Amino acid sequence: MLRRDFFKNATLATGSMALPFVSLKALAAGERPEQFFVYYHCSGGWDPTSLLDPKGDADRGDNRGDDSRVNKFTASQILSRGNIRYAPLWINNQYIDDADVGVVDPSAEFSDELFSLNTLNNSISNNTNTRNSAQTGLYNAFMKHYQNKLRIINGVNHQTNSHTTGRRNASSGTNEMDYPNFSALYAAQFDSSMPMAYITDGAGYNFSAGLVPETRLDSLAAIEYLANPNKFDDNNNYFEDSIMQRLKAARSQREFDILKSEALVSRKQQILLSQQAKGENELAELIEAISPSGGGAAAGLNSRQQQMSIAAGAFSKGLAASCHISSRGGFDTHGDSDNRQSAALRGTLSDLHHLWQQLELQGVADRTTVLVGSDFGRTPWYNSNNGKDHWNVSSMMVMGNGVVGNTVIQASDALVNAIKVNPVTFLPDDNGVTITPAVVHQSLRNVFNISNSAFAKEYSLNAEAINLFTS
Repeated sequence: MLRRDFFKNATLATGSMALPFVSLKALAAGERPEQFFVYYHCSGGWDPTSLLDPKGDADRGDNRGDDSRVNKFTASQILSRGNIRYAPLWINNQYIDDADVGVVDPSAEFSDELFSLNTLNNSISNNTNTRNSAQTGLYNAFMKHYQNKLRIINGVNHQTNSHTTGRRNASSGTNEMDYPNFSALYAAQFDSSMPMAYITDGAGYNFSAGLVPETRLDSLAAIEYLANPNKFDDNNNYFEDSIMQRLKAARSQREFDILKSEALVSRKQQILLSQQAKGENELAELIEAISPSGGGAAAGLNSRQQQMSIAAGAFSKGLAASCHISSRGGFDTHGDSDNRQSAALRGTLSDLHHLWQQLELQGVADRTTVLVGSDFGRTPWYNSNNGKDHWNVSSMMVMGNGVVGNTVIQASDALVNAIKVNPVTFLPDDNGVTITPAVVHQSLRNVFNISNSAFAKEYSLNAEAINLFTS
């Protein structure tokens, strides 16, 4: 590795680039969150009828598309666990109904192997013969294990078929530009007391409106380099410890010289805080918290799962309040929709399983709320490429703290149109409300007790204030 790499890592560790570190010790009196938030975005526009809002193969009767069925599985193949109905799994050009999932003992807990991306083999094609127990049992295993944490909201009207607008709407609750996503809005309440309040992968609609610095981390290896810029490999350093101490002393002297000549009080305070700690201690504590879980790429984790490991550890150490994650695509299925949606959904469920494992490991699962959404939905019919195009009506999942699980709000009809529901009972009601991302995000703000904060008022949603999560 080149000498310049050392200086690049040293620059990162001093806080001048990626990480907006302020010492926890210097700001110990600041307010800390009692709740944590994770948003997972399924980029591209998922098909809710392929998992969360199954309809069956009844013909629409309007000759739309080249195949006017909503789904290709029958109504009798739709699965259920508790109060949650979900689609059968598409594998090898056929749907796996409940009778075919005998490989999963319904009385037993699933094993972690069910959720291994390597085992799932997301690149399954029509010609591969890989119907193993992990693949056929995944949907059942996920619903069995997480149904009591999970509320499904079907019939969310995103009011757009645009990817850019849809991502913004799902993440922030509005189609308007320049609004922060909820992860950033919530983290902004604690920015002054948390060194990396808002963690993001930089993908999707991660816009913060300048309310809070973005901490872009999705690699444990990157944290290790930031915490120890002198590390060359597991056995060697760039420089001897004595030289590193001289470098740190020179840095401190430079800051002292700047402090003597600085006239602005606010700038002096910033330099003083920087002198008290550079974040190395906090990063070392974070690495120590994550390491027992084997949170790196060597453990077979993708970048999203590494980011989840980092976020869970940061929550537990008082370093972060929220995390924004994007699937990096996979759901924009204008062709071969059933195969591609199934592969992308298996990846999403695997990611969510890893997230909850990490939250449990770090002791913060009971204080964390997870929202899962997408740009929009897919058409309730198939095009000539066996695909589905953009459709404004979609679904969202919410899990964890502040959520009544094992429940479904059914605000879509048999043809995936949004219908109005009573704001209390959530039953169909012509005089009720249409559920939009704004309504979902207003409920989020209420659950996280920030509806009356200055930032929330500045970026008001003007949405119906109904309780979507706990009633």
